[in-house]
Amino acid sequence: QRVRLAREMGEPVSYGNATRRMILQAAGIGRARALVITFKDAPAALKVMGHVHALRPDLAVLVRTVDDTHLEELLEAGATEVIPDVLEASLALATHLLLLLGVPMGEVIKRTAKVRADRYRLLRALFHEEEAPGGESIHVMHLPPQAYGVGKRLGSLHLQDFGVKVIAVRRRGIRGEEPEPSMVLRAGDILVLKGPKEGIEHAKRHLLSGKP
Repeated sequence: QRVRLAREMGEPVSYGNATRRMILQAAGIGRARALVITFKDAPAALKVMGHVHALRPDLAVLVRTVDDTHLEELLEAGATEVIPDVLEASLALATHLLLLLGVPMGEVIKRTAKVRADRYRLLRALFHEEEAPGGESIHVMHLPPQAYGVGKRLGSLHLQDFGVKVIAVRRRGIRGEEPEPSMVLRAGDILVLKGPKEGIEHAKRHLLSGKP
């Protein structure tokens, strides 16, 4: 009834099982600019992602989840970003608490923005680079599934040739400091690079394409 009412009001609404490829095609995935998966069924979301990868591998996809349990799987399947309910609810609670404690609104916004920037790679584009002591830079990058560095040991990539060091790796919400050269990189890893700006650009290109 709601679908019929929406259509009568002129809204372009489609109703069907999104895990079926033909439904996605009928809904216009071929001309879509982005796709948002809002249901909390991770296996179903992964099935949708499989169809998206086959039909529109270039399409930006946002996925809503309860928590980070399936984060790595969804990122490996091609999700542009995964938005967990538990994180956003926690940030809302923290915001209200800080305001009740008298923390200035500007400081509250700054703190929550930093948490989001650390968690969401799309937002990290706004906070992606900062200066380190000695004139070096610190840069955060995401390793997509098709990246050259996926499946390779960190030491075998010889990033030190560019004057760059990986000082931390974040995987499934857990940050590991000073990773060992034997560590095997995985799709979805978030790398914290430290070094000269030009060297970081070379290191990023090497990690993504294998080219210096």
